[in-house]
Amino acid sequence: KAVNVLESDATVGLVFSDFQIIDLESGDSLREVVSEGPPSLEEMFECRFSIGTLTVTVRRDIFARCGGYDERLSYGEDFCFYLCARHYCNFVHIPEHLAVCRTTSGFGSERAKRPPPARVIFERVMRERYGRRARTAIRTFRDSWACMLLGTALHEIDEGRPRLALRTMMELLRYRPSYLLRANPAWRGR
Repeated sequence: KAVNVLESDATVGLVFSDFQIIDLESGDSLREVVSEGPPSLEEMFECRFSIGTLTVTVRRDIFARCGGYDERLSYGEDFCFYLCARHYCNFVHIPEHLAVCRTTSGFGSERAKRPPPARVIFERVMRERYGRRARTAIRTFRDSWACMLLGTALHEIDEGRPRLALRTMMELLRYRPSYLLRANPAWRGR
């Protein structure tokens, strides 16, 4: 379907769809990721969009024009690529689940263990390319990283690894202490 969209309209350079996240062990649906449609550039800078990387189909010329994925990045590379592509082409959203992401209960916890320089490089690249416009996106990515650290710590507690959980919480407190003081943090339900 995505290829048909690209072939039918030369102004479209990127097509994406909704997808579903399924637990690999139980087969249960964990959640559905549904987009509200193709984001504007401003919505992207404000991080008010959802594009599942596993659902993206992009024209080769757009990929080349953007220089592919920035090889300096190991975090946020998809986001940076989408911002660049949005400057050159239209996006189309197919409102169907055309992909399935199979995962385990520890989903996301290994991502939080990436080395800190990955975050620093992402923020530097965003500032270099977009200046002040990148502030909201950087703040959102910082909160996302903090959320992954918190989720990792809670998962480690559930697995009976309190020392590791304490180490992860200390990393969170060093990185973004204000995250735990917000009105609705993820851990309030525990």
